[in-house]
Amino acid sequence: MSLAASLRGSARRHRSSSGWPAALLAGLLLAPQVSEGSKPRLRLERIDTSRCPGERLVEVCLAEVELEGVLSRRPRSTYRLVVDGKPLDHPPVHVTTFAKSGRPLHLSLVVEATPGYESHLERIKAALRELVRSVPKAARVSVVAYDWQVRRLLTRGTARQATSVIDTLTVGSAEAEPALDDALALALRGLGPRSTSVRRLLVPISDGINRNPRWDVFRGLGSRARTLGVTIHPIAFSPLDERGPLLNLGELAKRTGGTLRWARQPTDIGREILNLAQEINAQQVQTFRLPAGCSRPHSIQVARGGLVSNTIQTPALREARAAGGKNPLRVLLFVGLLLLALALLIGLVVFLLRPLRDGRAPRR
Repeated sequence: MSLAASLRGSARRHRSSSGWPAALLAGLLLAPQVSEGSKPRLRLERIDTSRCPGERLVEVCLAEVELEGVLSRRPRSTYRLVVDGKPLDHPPVHVTTFAKSGRPLHLSLVVEATPGYESHLERIKAALRELVRSVPKAARVSVVAYDWQVRRLLTRGTARQATSVIDTLTVGSAEAEPALDDALALALRGLGPRSTSVRRLLVPISDGINRNPRWDVFRGLGSRARTLGVTIHPIAFSPLDERGPLLNLGELAKRTGGTLRWARQPTDIGREILNLAQEINAQQVQTFRLPAGCSRPHSIQVARGGLVSNTIQTPALREARAAGGKNPLRVLLFVGLLLLALALLIGLVVFLLRPLRDGRAPRR
């Protein structure tokens, strides 16, 4: 049974306790995923147009992921760029992975530390240590823990610092309902303003239960993350198998183009976090030639066969002049100044030679 189908069934079973919003959310959000089965999806995370004005090249960052979070690998020749709804004929001119690209990464971990997680915390900590060790060495890592209150444990630390902080994670108290929304908001603030150069990911490890059960809280958080250019990849684990609240995590992933991974059993936690590490590192960075250039906005997608990614809008950029293709006004100005200088030089020579031409030697 797929995650979507199970969550829909859970929402129906928990209607009396969770209310109609959870059931409605399950029906509206996750019903399309049921019809897709385990069909892979192309996740276009961002586009780099910095090389477009001069070289007409764009770099797209994407991953092809199965519904359950398993990464798919396909030959690069099977992908095509789709510009304003029209697929281009040529494959990418260059492909690498994120791990090999040298691009910067800021990874923010939000870890639930409620009493219900106590018997599973060591397993979670071990998996998170592996995740931190597997990402590129230059990555920056932030860590936030929460129970009924929020604790910022690390901001933009190194992998070694993050590993040490993860080792110190302990379970808090249950004085009130978990403050998942505050933890996510704090993590978003720690990731900073929108950036075109840094890949920023937020990874909550949670059962989705929040002190404010309204699902529009998570819609707002997801929309804020999307505006900031942050992708959210939740690891969903419920010690009590309360699946309805996992829909909150699904909303975050849906709104930011992330992947919701469901650890059905405690032993699945490590595997799902490993799948996430593979998606982070093996994300494809594909370089395509854009014949139309970037002088006007474009709607960009990537396609493989009948599979088409989400759409990202690129802005209009001023085209750079190619070598040898100078600005005509600048060329005319340069030529005019050159002719003027030549005329002045000729006039000076004529003035100096005039006495000789008249038969008189210049005075000493």
